[in-house]
Amino acid sequence: MKNQTQTTISNYILPIVKYGDPILRKKVKDITDFTSLPDMIEKMFNTMHEEDGIGLAANQVGWSLNLLVLDTSNLEGENYNEPYIFINSKIIKTEGAIVLEEGCLSVPDIRADINRPETITLQYQDLDQNIHKNTFKGIVSRVI
Repeated sequence: MKNQTQTTISNYILPIVKYGDPILRKKVKDITDFTSLPDMIEKMFNTMHEEDGIGLAANQVGWSLNLLVLDTSNLEGENYNEPYIFINSKIIKTEGAIVLEEGCLSVPDIRADINRPETITLQYQDLDQNIHKNTFKGIVSRVI
């Protein structure tokens, strides 16, 4: 039974696209058909958690779509305990700057000091195609 469970779970784990693949530099497309998104998002969350990541963009699994999943609940001291799904996101405004060491699932085993905004205002859609505009700080703004 254990092997069957592992096989079932592995079917939901997607391969991570690595640095150098052109899809990582290509402008992603906005999503107009939301039909298959629940399945895609589930696979992305499963993949991100399997790889011990806190954020995963669709192009990192080979899909050139404007889709990002994020979950910082496993980080100590984080107040953000809910996972986020950002569809067709667009950064409206950034404020401040902070340099911290970070890694990337598409660039394994390499960490570097990266300058990112402290605060980001983001417009995005949810699975029901509602448009939201929120401001994020801390690790969530960093992952975005």
